[in-house]
Amino acid sequence: MGIEDIKKYLLESDAASEDFVNYICREMAEYQDVVDDFCAWIKDGNFDFEPHANIEGWTARKLHEEFPDLPIPTIFTTLLGLYTDPKETKRAIETGFAIR
Repeated sequence: MGIEDIKKYLLESDAASEDFVNYICREMAEYQDVVDDFCAWIKDGNFDFEPHANIEGWTARKLHEEFPDLPIPTIFTTLLGLYTDPKETKRAIETGFAIR
């Protein structure tokens, strides 16, 4: 499994437009740990896997436990954001993903 499986999942779930999915997948492809965890979730449909991505203490499982209503794509784009835009992503986490 890999980035193409993530792309397929995102497109089939109507999580975002095709252009945004392509953008996210290009970004995510640079962070294999996030890709591996997203693929593990796609494969098994749960967070019962040993995480590869642990960014500043945040894993997919921890995000899901702390924010159970957070959509699955958002969990993994949040992990990506901790790499690409840590300041803004940490702010989103700290505010419970509140919309300003």
